[in-house]
Amino acid sequence: MMTPLMRTIKFLSLYLILLYTSSCISENSTHEKVIIAINTYSDIGYYIDCQGNYLFNKQFDYVSSFTDGYAEVKENGKWGVISAVGEIIVPCIYDNIRLISNGYSIAKDDGKYGILNNEGEIVTPIIYDNVREDASKLLFVTTNGKWGAVNTKGETVIPCIYETRQPNFINGSTVVVMDGKCGLMNTSGEM
Repeated sequence: MMTPLMRTIKFLSLYLILLYTSSCISENSTHEKVIIAINTYSDIGYYIDCQGNYLFNKQFDYVSSFTDGYAEVKENGKWGVISAVGEIIVPCIYDNIRLISNGYSIAKDDGKYGILNNEGEIVTPIIYDNVREDASKLLFVTTNGKWGAVNTKGETVIPCIYETRQPNFINGSTVVVMDGKCGLMNTSGEM
């Protein structure tokens, strides 16, 4: 028997699907495929198209919406990345994964972070205590309480030797602190 709460949830889910479907009509005129992510309360996630057809013949524990042709998916408690055509780009083997710009992702495994490319290859080893994307297109990394930066090629741009820094680069510069001394650094790591 359906409880009032279950009926409300079902109604709201159908309402959201109708909203997505109505947006599909206008987007179909651009010939772009619209993919809708559906997550249930019973830990089942899947994708449908505007007509309600199931896509990819695959269910996950959780699915996210697509951004730039990629989406995070969770299967058996682990995270990976799927493409908009249903291809598993990054297998679901990571403790967490977060898509960032240009098809790259930050993966977490055993409490450490690293960067993967849009082909699922490891760009930087999964050795950092934290990784964060910056508007400058650098990726800030920390290890042993010190921060530095890498690029999406996996090259170290700024070694992990700085105690602290300004949160972001502003006009191509940031303030850094090392051994209690402050300095101004550019996105190339030059003081």
